[in-house]
Amino acid sequence: NNRSTANPTIRNCIFKGNYALIAGGAMANLKSHPQIYDSVFEENNSARGGALSNNISSPYVQNTVFRNNSAPDGYGGAVFNKGKSRGFFIDCRFTDNSANDGGAMNNTVDSGVTVTGGIFSGNEAHNGGAVSNSQSSPYFSDSIFENNTASVGGGAIENFSDASPKIVNCIFKNNSATGISDGGAMLTNTGTPVVVSSLFYQNTAYNGGAVANTGSSGHFIANTFVNNSATGQFGYGGGMYNQINSNPMITNCIFYFNSSENEGDEIFNNSSDPVIAYSNIQNSFFDLVWDDSLGMNGLGNFETDPLFTDMLYLDFSLKSPSPCIDKGTNAPFETGGMAVSFSEDLDGSERISNGIADVGAYEYQQ
Repeated sequence: NNRSTANPTIRNCIFKGNYALIAGGAMANLKSHPQIYDSVFEENNSARGGALSNNISSPYVQNTVFRNNSAPDGYGGAVFNKGKSRGFFIDCRFTDNSANDGGAMNNTVDSGVTVTGGIFSGNEAHNGGAVSNSQSSPYFSDSIFENNTASVGGGAIENFSDASPKIVNCIFKNNSATGISDGGAMLTNTGTPVVVSSLFYQNTAYNGGAVANTGSSGHFIANTFVNNSATGQFGYGGGMYNQINSNPMITNCIFYFNSSENEGDEIFNNSSDPVIAYSNIQNSFFDLVWDDSLGMNGLGNFETDPLFTDMLYLDFSLKSPSPCIDKGTNAPFETGGMAVSFSEDLDGSERISNGIADVGAYEYQQ
């Protein structure tokens, strides 16, 4: 238990089978700043943060594994962050953790942790199979979310109560919201996420195979949504499902080869009106007339096979002569834009390589 500006350094340690009733099965931090390197947290258990709990604390955690930790009926199977915690998790792996909210991590009450190079795999929860965010502003970059499961909503990530995460250069694959649940990869219920240069593929849910929004208006910039499915008998929105005044801004995005059991293979709106610009959306025009059911038609939208490099081998970068090359807008990446500080595509290459941004998560390098 680290308190009152404690700053321990922990290297090459294993924390296994520990328990705490309330918070931090292996370690609880209050107003402290521990540094943790090359360690393992395994089979720890607590109501808040099965392995690690941070309250007004800023730990630095690098190259560390969190596996099989749990917060039964609680929050953050591996890690719980609250109260202005500003920790860093660099190159960490979160595997097979479980909780009620946030199978691997729960961020709440003005916390703003940074996760870079993370792998979230096989985590499960009722809400937010891997991560649950509320009243918080975490930052995720260069991370992979795969095979996570939620039984209520948000197979990989759930955002609610005005959460405003930034998600940049991330991959969401094979996540699922099971049962009558929304958002195979991400569910936002009253929040404003910013998602940039990320890839969503083979995610499934009853509604919103990849993403579902309820009363939310986030920003989706230069992302690729492909092969996601809304699988419910009465499900809608293979790529994205928007309901109850959800009006996200969708710019420089690809929605292609997604599917739904009912309407809206790519995007379905229920009392919502997203603004879509410079995006390639399959079947978005009929006789050259925009399909208004998709949302408001901004400038530069089109509906042409994006010509991915190799779909068989799940390579969703662009090959010449893809219609997505040089067909985006630079505005989000310029001064005042929502993605002004994000200058790289999903491969880590320069985002604007030929004077004009491409459409989708990958920039064609000329």
